[in-house]
Amino acid sequence: MHAFCEEDSKAFWREGKVGEAVHAGVLAAAAVTLLVARIAPTALCEHMWLHRSPARWFGDWLVFGLAVAIGLAYLPRFRVARTLRVALVLPIAQLAAIGVAAVMWSSISEARYVGYVTTAIATCSTAVGITVELGLVCAIAGCAIGRRRERAHVALQIALANLLLAGLWLPIASGVLADHVVWTIAGAEVTSPWRVLAIAAVPPLACAIAFGAIAQRAPELARRLRVAIGVALGCALVAGMLVRLGRSTNASVLYGNFVPTLLAAVIVSVLALAAVAIGAWPRRRRTRDALVGTVALAEGFAAQLTLASWLRGPTPATRAFTLVTARGAVPVPAGIALDVQLPAGSTLLATGESIAVVRAGDEVAIEGFVEPPAGHPFRGSSAPQPGPRGLALTRTGDPPPDLAQVALVAWRPCVAYLAIVLVVALPALAGALVLE
Repeated sequence: MHAFCEEDSKAFWREGKVGEAVHAGVLAAAAVTLLVARIAPTALCEHMWLHRSPARWFGDWLVFGLAVAIGLAYLPRFRVARTLRVALVLPIAQLAAIGVAAVMWSSISEARYVGYVTTAIATCSTAVGITVELGLVCAIAGCAIGRRRERAHVALQIALANLLLAGLWLPIASGVLADHVVWTIAGAEVTSPWRVLAIAAVPPLACAIAFGAIAQRAPELARRLRVAIGVALGCALVAGMLVRLGRSTNASVLYGNFVPTLLAAVIVSVLALAAVAIGAWPRRRRTRDALVGTVALAEGFAAQLTLASWLRGPTPATRAFTLVTARGAVPVPAGIALDVQLPAGSTLLATGESIAVVRAGDEVAIEGFVEPPAGHPFRGSSAPQPGPRGLALTRTGDPPPDLAQVALVAWRPCVAYLAIVLVVALPALAGALVLE
């Protein structure tokens, strides 16, 4: 990893801007979101043998609501780039659209069943149950794998990886398991539904947890496997597209039964993004009880943020330094909590790059120091000692926190989520176009 020079970047970019590829990707995700909102109701009507006229106005209202949300995020002037705002708002708009669609669809469609799974989102019971279970698994895995203050980011990595893998695996699984669909007088039924659902849902989730563990505990191994993982994902996408374009009625019916699983992965991913965004809000700590002083360091930086992956926010790291206070020099250990605002120039960071946020000479406030207790071997020293709850560093000169900080921390995972949605939508759109 190498350091990123924020001053040099200003010669080429204005702070807060992003690359053209990111800009194009976010706009493409917005366009695909509107396209899916328009096509999906008609495809579901075809899947459930319903009259298609309600689907037209249903899709039109979804498109209108999403377009308004995108426009409100893009048009107003703000110091955060328009692309970042759309990237942050679009996942929330998609989640809201899923909720509205579930309620509206249940009011205009008949409740039909294929196997034991409710088709599509005629009712929300199946999707809600899968969402709760998937969310619990991702949260537990994030707590088990992640280190302290990293658990929400690890859970987000697992959720996004599961969304990508589920979106690529479900079309393939629908083709492999098409023989489990049988036709009776009442319609199509799925034999051994629990086995079918387990084959569809468990492999992507298991692989996502394994990926999260490797990325967190063995990042070098994850980097070496990057090319192999990319090739495997590309092959899976091609295979899924071929299955969806194959015009197999049984595979199409089975894929429709897998929609609640895919919706659950989307919902859990958006909720994980929200958790990371909320955690990114800089909290104004009380400096009254904090130890205020100047950072003294021989060379380099005292704290930095590293972009390890687009599937999570920047990773904080602090070095040991000396805090020069009115009471004298106080040693500060490495690895303390970091609560500082992210510079706008961090939008230019590439994967593996770092940006310094606390340097020598900066005035900071550190909470968590306590006086040595009676009988402590260092009781005679006037220097305070780290307390049992650990230390937390903040810069005294930072402006009041605002939504711009949330955008700077969470925009990359949001863009990664939108890119994953684009990939996942390709097999679904292919099957919908075939039905047309």
